[in-house]
Amino acid sequence: MLLACATSFAQFNFNLGYVNSVETTKVNSDKYASGLNGFTAGFGYALELADDFYFTPGVNYVFITGSSADNFGGVLSLKGDVTEQYVNIPLTLSYDYEISRGAKLFVFAGPTASLGLTSSTKVTANILGYAKDTKVDNYKDDDYKRFDVMVGGGAGLKLNDSYGIKVGYDYGLLNRSASTNAPTHRSQLTVALTYLF
Repeated sequence: MLLACATSFAQFNFNLGYVNSVETTKVNSDKYASGLNGFTAGFGYALELADDFYFTPGVNYVFITGSSADNFGGVLSLKGDVTEQYVNIPLTLSYDYEISRGAKLFVFAGPTASLGLTSSTKVTANILGYAKDTKVDNYKDDDYKRFDVMVGGGAGLKLNDSYGIKVGYDYGLLNRSASTNAPTHRSQLTVALTYLF
């Protein structure tokens, strides 16, 4: 009964947007970063805990991809195409502030559980005009970990309690690499449009 009552006061939303994901690896005092771009789509809801203060969990699908290339004197070239898919479960709190009739600013913050569904790298080696493709499953061994806990926050704008836009940033707390000598952390920037119903 409590769950049914809570659901009746919740406002559901659908979101669709752009994601920029950056993985940073630290080796000694040097840092190496690689970026992937893609999109996110998902559902969430806002359960009002107090006036204009909400618990806002959700489930989001994330697809990101990117390429890198190296050339060694024109004799050998290597190209890597990385594709990853995630399911993110944000458990955030948010606060709304009405700036005019029908328009509200809001801020949100909290943790996000992130589970990697797939991660693959297609490596293309070209030696003197002869090309060879190899596809690698990055989760095949334990060198690259699927699970992460991210923390972050952001802000947005709601219009007429029907449409909105939000910008958020999350930073992964867990080392995605099995190596403690080269810790790897993922961060992501998201810009999304929302439809509230």
